[in-house]
Amino acid sequence: MIDYAVMLRPRARARALGYLMAICMAIGALTIGHAGYLANRDAEAVIRSNEHFRARQAAARQEPSRQDVEFRRQWTLLQQERAFPWERVFRAAERASDPEIELLEFRPDRRKGTLVLRGEGQAGESVMRYLERLQEDPAFSRAILIHTSKLERGHLITREFELHLNLAPGQFGLH
Repeated sequence: MIDYAVMLRPRARARALGYLMAICMAIGALTIGHAGYLANRDAEAVIRSNEHFRARQAAARQEPSRQDVEFRRQWTLLQQERAFPWERVFRAAERASDPEIELLEFRPDRRKGTLVLRGEGQAGESVMRYLERLQEDPAFSRAILIHTSKLERGHLITREFELHLNLAPGQFGLH
């Protein structure tokens, strides 16, 4: 007689093959799931990187603030002041110096291209000689005596003066 119960019972070899297939399918599913996880993580990293890059581009395109504009303007003015040949202006004024003249104020204005000198001289003639020497100096295009007055301090009498000098455009790069 045929024992059907034995036929329906799984064989031990087939059982091992079934377990092996189940394990392989589980490993395959885990591998596919892990690959999907890595791809998703990389895609999110690229998205974050793109957002960061776009934010930096937008920040770079923004208009500078009023403080930045003012700072840049002041920095440019400072660079122009430092680049100006002040030493040549001082030496030109020194070349015309006179032992009878004492300069009290030396006020240059680079933007206007002028120089204001205030001082005292022992006599009116010494002030006029000083003015003539400044007019002859090629560093100055024009020298003007603006003000002169007699100054008394006890027994000492001097001449107080104010001169306005225009710097020569060719000498100092002025327009």
